[in-house]
Amino acid sequence: MGSRLYTNDLNETFQSAYKRYHSCETAFIRLQNDILKAIDNNNCVILLLLDLSAAFDTVDHEILLYRLQSKFGIKGKAQAWFRSHLTDRTHFVDIDGSSSSVYSVSCGAPQASVLEPLLYLLYTSPLGNLMRKHDISFKLYMLMTIKYMLPLVSIMMLNYRRRLVGLKVVFMILPTGLMSANKLKLNTGKTELLVLHSKFRQMSLAPSITVKSDTI
Repeated sequence: MGSRLYTNDLNETFQSAYKRYHSCETAFIRLQNDILKAIDNNNCVILLLLDLSAAFDTVDHEILLYRLQSKFGIKGKAQAWFRSHLTDRTHFVDIDGSSSSVYSVSCGAPQASVLEPLLYLLYTSPLGNLMRKHDISFKLYMLMTIKYMLPLVSIMMLNYRRRLVGLKVVFMILPTGLMSANKLKLNTGKTELLVLHSKFRQMSLAPSITVKSDTI
């Protein structure tokens, strides 16, 4: 799977982790470099760290299978294998020998293998297109220790107000548009917005973004 994505240049350009030559470390190095360059040029940076609630558990199987076919060209027997891998699963809870009823699993990416994080990155690939459309610089990476994807959005403040407007537009679209359509949920309680600048440059405006009733 990884070889196919690499050979056909199907990976998200700014994805790190589960991509050849792009680890979480390279994402942090790029992010740090962008921040330091902006500050050296007397610009400011907004760093937005997004968190998605129960990310792996919300993956819709039919949406994922459609995306694998339409965007990444996985068809025929290969797609049938993925359908078999995702569907007809059950789960139950056992506590000290007391078990719940068995329920069918209708969504979510099975965990505990290297394939599932990659499938999740493919599932959330429209996020990168949305960021590019509104001229937002970003990096995507995945922390496997806690099993979720944390997109990094770093914005170079060459035109502070224009970029901030673009970011606010994205946040108007995310909850009710892209995330709703893909059954994803933004965790505003863990989403952070930081303003980074030189101590010699004072900010006249402290930005904030409202997502529904929550202010970041």
